[in-house]
Amino acid sequence: MGDLLEKVPIPKDDDPKFETWETENSMIMPWLFHSIQPEISKPLPFLSTAKEIWEAMTHSYSKYYDMLEGLLLELDHYQQFIMESVAVQLQKLIEEDRNFAFLAGLNPELDQGFKF
Repeated sequence: MGDLLEKVPIPKDDDPKFETWETENSMIMPWLFHSIQPEISKPLPFLSTAKEIWEAMTHSYSKYYDMLEGLLLELDHYQQFIMESVAVQLQKLIEEDRNFAFLAGLNPELDQGFKF
């Protein structure tokens, strides 16, 4: 499994480590194929090693993640804008209510003799 994450070259056919590598690669490849949704795994059978599959999926998912993260940030921006708008409107309503309450509490008799 370390071959997937590290930059370890594939052993040559005559290298004693080749058989172990080939066994591990043969076990990991089907696991990767079956772990990925069929809609996005179509090009993967053309890759010859588990490392190639891993790198292809890492690249694909990182692009997908970057796109999704950008969309979520944009959504957050609009949601925050809407929330600020609602908060501003609520503040205005509260101020208007307070002004009406203040004006309603004034003595109307004092208003009669005052001229602008």
